[in-house]
Amino acid sequence: MEQVCTREALESGYRKVKQNSKKTSKRRREIENFGKQLDKNLPRLSTSLEQGSYRPKPHKRQMIPKSGGRERALSIPEIDDQIVQTPLQKVLQPCFEPNFSDCSYGYRQGRGAREALSRVDELLKAGFVAVVDADIEKFFDSIPQQRLLDQVGRKVKDGRVIKLIRAFLTAGYMQEGQFYLQELGTPQGAVISPLLANIYLDPMDRWIAAQGRYELVRYADDFVILCRTMEEAEDAEALTESWMEKAGLGLNAEKTEVKNVNDGFCFLGFYLKGKEVRLPRKERIENIKQTIRTATTRSKQSIAEMIKSINDAARGWYDYYKLSTDPQPFQELDTLIRERLQRKLRSPSIRRDFQEIEPKSRKVFSPSNSYTNGRHSYAAVDVPSDRRIKVSYRGAMTIPGSGTN
Repeated sequence: MEQVCTREALESGYRKVKQNSKKTSKRRREIENFGKQLDKNLPRLSTSLEQGSYRPKPHKRQMIPKSGGRERALSIPEIDDQIVQTPLQKVLQPCFEPNFSDCSYGYRQGRGAREALSRVDELLKAGFVAVVDADIEKFFDSIPQQRLLDQVGRKVKDGRVIKLIRAFLTAGYMQEGQFYLQELGTPQGAVISPLLANIYLDPMDRWIAAQGRYELVRYADDFVILCRTMEEAEDAEALTESWMEKAGLGLNAEKTEVKNVNDGFCFLGFYLKGKEVRLPRKERIENIKQTIRTATTRSKQSIAEMIKSINDAARGWYDYYKLSTDPQPFQELDTLIRERLQRKLRSPSIRRDFQEIEPKSRKVFSPSNSYTNGRHSYAAVDVPSDRRIKVSYRGAMTIPGSGTN
């Protein structure tokens, strides 16, 4: 517990929380306000943790729309709680990380979604032809808290740490001005929740691996089980259901199914089919398009801010989905970006604004160089692969371009 209470640990937590917040968000302003009285706030947190009087506040719960008209609950902890959870997570991680199963990829150092997808790719190419496409029913809202604390307690012997985790789990939440107790689950959005999720599901990882016939690939609560036959996959689904029932969880009957991999399945934002097809899910394509439309619609935004917003969203999207086997979604996104920016640049005031900003701030996807040919300006654009395109239209200024993947 001493490693959580020190000013140095809490200050490091504060800086990480600030770093992870968006610069223009309301949350960032709240964090900066906390920082204005850092010499007062950090000793306050440190003293309350040392004395055992620290009490987490109810987190704010928001419902986030998902595909199919569904929603998921997202928790937003108070600034104090987010800062305290950061060193707490840092202290807990080394206690569990070395013993986590190799099939677990979510929220682990040196592992991530790309590595999970690469493992699935390896298994498909190795001849695994059936998949259990699994979905845990409301996982973060359903974890039995005492069972979770018991698992944590097998590695963590400091009762003060267990008490602090319990306080975070049972702090409750506010939704639309109403307070609710939380007797199950761990808040999705809390700093320590991904680690707690891995701790709770690690026995499942080991249990399925011990069967010797199945290959589990899990990222937090999202997982698939690859098998060599449909019969094995059906057995794996039944075994997983059995484990879930004993653990106080359940599979979503509507979303969990056994499939031949040639019929296609979704995992971590990708649609995968057979050994060759890897595509962004349609919902993810539409989401990034809507982000671009929103970024190019805001009337009070300068062209420089607009281009930065596009880059912030599209670079990350391109980087993640560059594993795709089809360039069409990227070409569609390129076209949308060009059309939206061209429409904006027809306005005289926007054109003047564009000409006044630094050349490096004019470019979409950081083009390496540009050149002019007569009445047309071109931007040669660096892209994640070896492809390169040139974007042009009439005008005397450098035009923002975009790259395909």
